[in-house]
Amino acid sequence: MSLTQLRLDDQAYGAFIRDLEYKEQQVRKIMYPEKKGANPKYFPTETLSVPWAETSSFTLSDVVGGEFELADDRTTNLSMVEVTGEKVTQGIYQFRKGYEISEKEIARHLHLGIPIEERKIEAVQQLYINTLNRLVLFGHAPKQLPGILNHPAFLRMAAPYPLDETSNESQMLATLSAGGQAMWDASKQVHTPSTLLLPPAKFRYLTEQVRLGTSANDTTILQFFLKNNMSIKNIDYLAELEGAGPSGEDVALYYTRNPSHCVVRITDAMRYRDYIKKPFGIQRPVAFDYNGIFAYQPYSVLLMYGI
Repeated sequence: MSLTQLRLDDQAYGAFIRDLEYKEQQVRKIMYPEKKGANPKYFPTETLSVPWAETSSFTLSDVVGGEFELADDRTTNLSMVEVTGEKVTQGIYQFRKGYEISEKEIARHLHLGIPIEERKIEAVQQLYINTLNRLVLFGHAPKQLPGILNHPAFLRMAAPYPLDETSNESQMLATLSAGGQAMWDASKQVHTPSTLLLPPAKFRYLTEQVRLGTSANDTTILQFFLKNNMSIKNIDYLAELEGAGPSGEDVALYYTRNPSHCVVRITDAMRYRDYIKKPFGIQRPVAFDYNGIFAYQPYSVLLMYGI
Protein backbone atom coordinates (compact mmCIF):
# COMPACT_ATOMS: atom_id res chain seq x y z
CA MET A 1 0.00 0.00 0.00
CA SER A 2 1.51 3.35 -1.05
CA LEU A 3 1.16 6.82 0.40
CA THR A 4 -1.19 7.66 -2.45
CA GLN A 5 -3.47 4.74 -1.57
CA LEU A 6 -3.45 6.00 2.00
CA ARG A 7 -4.89 9.23 0.56
CA LEU A 8 -2.02 11.37 1.72
CA ASP A 9 -3.21 14.33 -0.33
CA ASP A 10 -1.86 17.84 0.24
CA GLN A 11 -4.43 18.59 2.92
CA ALA A 12 -3.82 15.37 4.86
CA TYR A 13 -0.06 15.68 4.42
CA GLY A 14 -0.16 19.26 5.68
CA ALA A 15 -2.19 18.23 8.74
CA PHE A 16 0.23 15.44 9.57
CA ILE A 17 3.25 17.73 9.19
CA ARG A 18 1.68 20.29 11.53
CA ASP A 19 1.07 17.59 14.13
CA LEU A 20 4.64 16.35 13.72
CA GLU A 21 6.14 19.85 14.08
CA TYR A 22 4.10 20.38 17.23
CA LYS A 23 5.44 17.10 18.58
CA GLU A 24 8.99 18.24 17.79
CA GLN A 25 8.44 21.45 19.75
CA GLN A 26 7.14 19.51 22.73
CA VAL A 27 10.05 17.07 22.66
CA ARG A 28 12.57 19.92 22.71
CA LYS A 29 11.10 21.07 26.03
CA ILE A 30 11.78 17.71 27.69
CA MET A 31 14.46 17.69 30.39
CA TYR A 32 17.37 15.52 29.25
CA PRO A 33 20.36 14.28 31.29
CA GLU A 34 22.61 17.29 31.77
CA LYS A 35 25.58 17.63 29.46
CA LYS A 36 27.40 20.69 30.74
CA GLY A 37 29.56 21.15 27.67
CA ALA A 38 26.38 21.83 25.67
CA ASN A 39 25.00 24.24 28.26
CA PRO A 40 25.74 27.98 27.67
CA LYS A 41 25.45 28.47 31.42
CA TYR A 42 28.84 26.77 31.79
CA PHE A 43 30.58 27.69 28.53
CA PRO A 44 29.41 30.89 26.80
CA THR A 45 28.00 30.15 23.37
CA GLU A 46 27.72 32.51 20.41
CA THR A 47 25.06 31.39 17.94
CA LEU A 48 25.15 33.15 14.58
CA SER A 49 22.90 32.77 11.56
CA VAL A 50 25.41 32.54 8.70
CA PRO A 51 24.69 29.15 7.10
CA TRP A 52 26.66 30.13 3.98
CA ALA A 53 29.97 30.69 5.83
CA GLU A 54 32.82 28.19 5.43
CA THR A 55 35.42 29.70 7.83
CA SER A 56 35.75 32.46 10.41
CA SER A 57 38.73 33.96 12.21
CA PHE A 58 39.73 35.38 15.58
CA THR A 59 42.86 36.79 17.18
CA LEU A 60 44.61 35.41 20.24
CA SER A 61 44.76 38.78 21.97
CA ASP A 62 47.72 40.49 23.59
CA VAL A 63 47.07 44.15 24.45
CA VAL A 64 50.12 46.42 24.24
CA GLY A 65 50.83 50.15 24.28
CA GLY A 66 51.73 51.07 27.84
CA GLU A 67 49.74 53.10 30.35
CA PHE A 68 47.95 56.43 29.79
CA GLU A 69 50.28 59.42 29.70
CA LEU A 70 49.98 62.68 31.59
CA ALA A 71 48.69 65.49 29.37
CA ASP A 72 49.21 69.25 29.44
CA ASP A 73 47.84 72.10 27.32
CA ARG A 74 50.54 71.59 24.67
CA THR A 75 49.80 67.89 24.15
CA THR A 76 49.00 67.17 20.50
CA ASN A 77 50.27 63.63 20.00
CA LEU A 78 48.57 60.50 21.34
CA SER A 79 50.16 57.09 21.74
CA MET A 80 47.85 54.46 20.29
CA VAL A 81 46.81 51.20 21.87
CA GLU A 82 47.47 48.08 19.83
CA VAL A 83 46.05 44.59 19.97
CA THR A 84 48.52 42.05 18.71
CA GLY A 85 48.44 38.32 18.53
CA GLU A 86 48.16 35.32 16.30
CA LYS A 87 45.25 35.27 13.86
CA VAL A 88 43.51 31.90 13.81
CA THR A 89 41.14 30.78 11.06
CA GLN A 90 38.86 27.85 11.79
CA GLY A 91 36.68 25.86 9.46
CA ILE A 92 32.94 25.54 9.86
CA TYR A 93 31.59 22.00 9.72
CA GLN A 94 28.07 20.69 9.45
CA PHE A 95 26.88 17.80 11.58
CA ARG A 96 23.78 15.93 10.43
CA LYS A 97 21.23 13.46 11.69
CA GLY A 98 17.62 12.64 10.95
CA TYR A 99 14.66 10.40 11.59
CA GLU A 100 12.13 8.62 9.43
CA ILE A 101 8.38 8.17 9.72
CA SER A 102 6.98 5.14 7.90
CA GLU A 103 3.81 5.19 5.84
CA LYS A 104 2.17 2.87 8.37
CA GLU A 105 2.88 5.31 11.18
CA ILE A 106 1.35 8.09 9.07
CA ALA A 107 -1.71 5.97 8.30
CA ARG A 108 -2.23 5.03 11.96
CA HIS A 109 -2.14 8.69 12.95
CA LEU A 110 -4.38 9.98 10.15
CA HIS A 111 -6.97 7.22 10.06
CA LEU A 112 -6.95 5.79 13.58
CA GLY A 113 -5.88 8.81 15.61
CA ILE A 114 -2.89 7.01 17.14
CA PRO A 115 -0.41 9.58 18.56
CA ILE A 116 2.81 10.15 16.67
CA GLU A 117 5.67 8.08 18.10
CA GLU A 118 8.11 10.50 19.70
CA ARG A 119 11.04 8.23 20.58
CA LYS A 120 12.86 8.95 17.32
CA ILE A 121 12.44 12.70 17.81
CA GLU A 122 13.70 12.39 21.39
CA ALA A 123 16.69 10.40 20.15
CA VAL A 124 17.62 13.12 17.66
CA GLN A 125 17.45 15.79 20.36
CA GLN A 126 19.53 13.75 22.82
CA LEU A 127 22.14 12.91 20.19
CA TYR A 128 22.43 16.60 19.31
CA ILE A 129 23.15 17.43 22.97
CA ASN A 130 25.67 14.57 23.19
CA THR A 131 27.42 15.65 19.99
CA LEU A 132 27.66 19.32 20.98
CA ASN A 133 28.91 18.35 24.44
CA ARG A 134 31.70 16.25 22.91
CA LEU A 135 32.66 18.98 20.42
CA VAL A 136 32.83 21.69 23.08
CA LEU A 137 34.88 19.64 25.53
CA PHE A 138 37.08 17.52 23.24
CA GLY A 139 36.74 19.06 19.78
CA HIS A 140 37.00 17.09 16.55
CA ALA A 141 40.52 15.79 15.91
CA PRO A 142 40.09 14.84 12.20
CA LYS A 143 39.16 18.47 11.42
CA GLN A 144 41.78 19.89 13.83
CA LEU A 145 39.16 21.57 15.99
CA PRO A 146 40.31 21.52 19.64
CA GLY A 147 37.93 21.52 22.59
CA ILE A 148 38.06 23.16 26.00
CA LEU A 149 39.93 20.21 27.55
CA ASN A 150 42.62 19.87 24.87
CA HIS A 151 43.04 23.39 23.48
CA PRO A 152 46.74 24.09 22.82
CA ALA A 153 46.43 27.80 23.66
CA PHE A 154 45.31 27.34 27.27
CA LEU A 155 47.53 27.32 30.34
CA ARG A 156 48.53 24.01 31.93
CA MET A 157 50.12 23.01 35.21
CA ALA A 158 50.64 20.00 37.46
CA ALA A 159 48.77 19.87 40.76
CA PRO A 160 51.05 20.51 43.77
CA TYR A 161 49.22 17.81 45.75
CA PRO A 162 46.42 15.38 44.82
CA LEU A 163 42.93 16.11 46.08
CA ASP A 164 42.50 12.83 47.93
CA GLU A 165 43.24 11.10 51.20
CA THR A 166 47.02 11.17 50.56
CA SER A 167 47.02 14.95 51.18
CA ASN A 168 46.20 16.84 54.34
CA GLU A 169 43.80 19.79 54.52
CA SER A 170 46.51 22.43 54.08
CA GLN A 171 47.93 20.67 51.03
CA MET A 172 44.50 20.38 49.40
CA LEU A 173 43.81 24.07 50.00
CA ALA A 174 47.21 24.85 48.48
CA THR A 175 46.27 22.87 45.37
CA LEU A 176 42.91 24.63 45.02
CA SER A 177 44.60 28.03 45.34
CA ALA A 178 47.48 27.22 42.99
CA GLY A 179 45.41 27.38 39.79
CA GLY A 180 44.22 30.94 40.33
CA GLN A 181 47.69 32.07 41.38
CA ALA A 182 49.31 30.46 38.33
CA MET A 183 46.85 32.22 35.99
CA TRP A 184 47.46 35.54 37.77
CA ASP A 185 51.21 35.18 37.41
CA ALA A 186 51.20 33.92 33.80
CA SER A 187 48.94 36.73 32.59
CA LYS A 188 50.98 39.38 34.44
CA GLN A 189 48.17 40.10 36.89
CA VAL A 190 45.47 40.46 34.24
CA HIS A 191 43.37 37.29 34.57
CA THR A 192 41.99 35.51 37.60
CA PRO A 193 39.48 32.65 37.36
CA SER A 194 35.98 32.94 38.79
CA THR A 195 34.90 29.32 38.15
CA LEU A 196 36.45 26.01 39.15
CA LEU A 197 35.21 22.69 37.77
CA LEU A 198 36.29 19.41 39.36
CA PRO A 199 35.76 15.71 38.58
CA PRO A 200 32.61 14.47 40.40
CA ALA A 201 34.48 12.12 42.76
CA LYS A 202 36.87 14.87 43.87
CA PHE A 203 33.99 17.34 44.20
CA ARG A 204 32.07 14.93 46.42
CA TYR A 205 35.16 14.15 48.50
CA LEU A 206 35.90 17.82 49.19
CA THR A 207 32.22 18.63 49.77
CA GLU A 208 31.08 15.72 51.89
CA GLN A 209 34.08 14.11 53.56
CA VAL A 210 36.98 16.49 54.16
CA ARG A 211 36.33 19.04 56.89
CA LEU A 212 38.44 21.54 58.79
CA GLY A 213 37.69 19.93 62.14
CA THR A 214 36.28 16.74 63.58
CA SER A 215 32.60 17.61 63.87
CA ALA A 216 29.97 17.03 61.20
CA ASN A 217 29.11 20.72 61.56
CA ASP A 218 32.61 21.92 60.78
CA THR A 219 33.34 23.74 57.52
CA THR A 220 34.21 21.61 54.50
CA ILE A 221 37.32 22.25 52.44
CA LEU A 222 35.32 23.71 49.53
CA GLN A 223 33.24 25.94 51.82
CA PHE A 224 36.38 27.32 53.42
CA PHE A 225 38.08 27.80 50.05
CA LEU A 226 35.07 29.62 48.56
CA LYS A 227 34.88 31.94 51.53
CA ASN A 228 38.56 32.80 51.71
CA ASN A 229 40.06 32.75 48.19
CA MET A 230 40.44 35.94 46.16
CA SER A 231 38.69 35.07 42.90
CA ILE A 232 36.78 31.75 42.67
CA LYS A 233 33.04 32.34 43.16
CA ASN A 234 31.61 29.18 41.60
CA ILE A 235 32.67 25.55 42.08
CA ASP A 236 30.92 22.69 40.30
CA TYR A 237 31.67 19.27 38.86
CA LEU A 238 32.14 18.08 35.29
CA ALA A 239 32.09 14.33 34.61
CA GLU A 240 34.41 14.54 31.61
CA LEU A 241 37.27 15.82 33.78
CA GLU A 242 37.78 12.34 35.22
CA GLY A 243 40.76 10.81 33.41
CA ALA A 244 40.95 13.72 30.95
CA GLY A 245 44.71 14.23 31.32
CA PRO A 246 47.23 12.99 28.72
CA SER A 247 48.14 10.03 30.96
CA GLY A 248 44.62 9.40 32.19
CA GLU A 249 44.94 11.59 35.28
CA ASP A 250 42.09 13.71 36.67
CA VAL A 251 41.93 17.37 35.68
CA ALA A 252 40.63 20.59 37.26
CA LEU A 253 39.46 23.46 35.07
CA TYR A 254 39.87 27.12 36.09
CA TYR A 255 38.27 29.84 33.97
CA THR A 256 35.88 32.81 33.86
CA ARG A 257 32.50 32.54 32.15
CA ASN A 258 33.11 35.55 29.93
CA PRO A 259 32.37 35.48 26.17
CA SER A 260 35.08 38.09 25.57
CA HIS A 261 37.62 35.58 26.93
CA CYS A 262 36.48 32.30 25.41
CA VAL A 263 33.34 31.42 23.47
CA VAL A 264 31.82 28.46 21.65
CA ARG A 265 30.71 29.49 18.17
CA ILE A 266 27.81 27.89 16.31
CA THR A 267 27.22 29.49 12.92
CA ASP A 268 23.91 27.77 12.15
CA ALA A 269 21.82 26.53 15.06
CA MET A 270 20.35 23.04 15.06
CA ARG A 271 17.20 23.12 12.98
CA TYR A 272 14.89 20.69 11.27
CA ARG A 273 15.05 20.82 7.47
CA ASP A 274 12.18 20.27 5.04
CA TYR A 275 10.62 16.84 5.01
CA ILE A 276 11.65 14.51 2.21
CA LYS A 277 8.96 12.26 0.74
CA LYS A 278 10.20 8.72 0.20
CA PRO A 279 8.45 5.70 -1.39
CA PHE A 280 7.58 4.23 2.01
CA GLY A 281 7.47 7.23 4.32
CA ILE A 282 9.08 10.58 4.95
CA GLN A 283 12.46 11.65 6.29
CA ARG A 284 13.20 14.65 8.52
CA PRO A 285 16.82 15.87 8.21
CA VAL A 286 18.40 17.77 11.11
CA ALA A 287 21.71 19.65 11.07
CA PHE A 288 23.81 22.34 12.74
CA ASP A 289 27.06 24.11 11.80
CA TYR A 290 29.89 24.21 14.34
CA ASN A 291 32.88 26.57 14.27
CA GLY A 292 34.78 25.53 17.40
CA ILE A 293 36.28 27.31 20.42
CA PHE A 294 37.31 30.96 20.02
CA ALA A 295 40.05 31.53 22.60
CA TYR A 296 40.29 35.32 22.52
CA GLN A 297 42.20 35.44 25.82
CA PRO A 298 44.10 32.14 26.06
CA TYR A 299 45.57 32.92 29.49
CA SER A 300 42.06 33.10 30.94
CA VAL A 301 41.71 29.28 31.01
CA LEU A 302 43.92 26.90 32.99
CA LEU A 303 43.96 23.10 33.17
CA MET A 304 45.49 21.50 36.26
CA TYR A 305 46.60 17.88 35.82
CA GLY A 306 46.99 15.21 38.46
CA ILE A 307 44.51 16.36 41.06
